[in-house]
Amino acid sequence: MVNKTLDYNKVNFFNLTVQAKEKNGNNDTASLLISVQDYDTLNPYFSQSVYNGKISENQLGPLAILPEKILAKDGDTGINEKVLYSIKLVKPPACNNTFSINVDTGVLEAKTAVDREECPYLVVGIQVVIVLEFSVGILSLNFVK
Repeated sequence: MVNKTLDYNKVNFFNLTVQAKEKNGNNDTASLLISVQDYDTLNPYFSQSVYNGKISENQLGPLAILPEKILAKDGDTGINEKVLYSIKLVKPPACNNTFSINVDTGVLEAKTAVDREECPYLVVGIQVVIVLEFSVGILSLNFVK
């Protein structure tokens, strides 16, 4: 019987010694190895807390993102559920329909040209979802001079 809830993220393996003993003193022992299976309890997370990118005025297609591509992972070590990417917000709102993100890879693209005078700064909030769990990351875009 388990006396309390096990946490895979704290201890994921137990090695117990079990002893059988007779009234006359004869006994034997055996090892019992228990592997704790992970349960989907942790939110996904981004590999960076903030991403930066550069965009040229009137640029279309994939954007270069720094320090690395947008990447998120399942927070649960032993499960590794697939994460799904989406755009949560775009600032300023005038550029709301300017970007798209690949739901599977997280590649962010400019689908319409950006006018530097209309949108002098850009912030894109990216959301990753695993079933009912989610995390949000921020991407700041600067115009290439």
